[in-house]
Amino acid sequence: MDEQTLSQVFEPYFTTKPPRRGTGLGLPTVRRILLDVGGDILIQSELGVGTKVDALFPSIRDSDANHTPSRSSENVVQTTGH
Repeated sequence: MDEQTLSQVFEPYFTTKPPRRGTGLGLPTVRRILLDVGGDILIQSELGVGTKVDALFPSIRDSDANHTPSRSSENVVQTTGH
């Protein structure tokens, strides 16, 4: 992705697809869900090389089951997709 596209990927209704091929709600929806549960989503892209998406999910321990997850780095498990 070029810098302009990368800067817009989390904007609702932004899409690079032709009309009637996508709503542009996928990444904003995933990001909102992850942020709501204490995670995050990170995207790195190099034009002509590829894009890396890291979905960060909070870890859940038995003692944490009844508490709201925090956004601390010790509560995050990193999963990488290509």
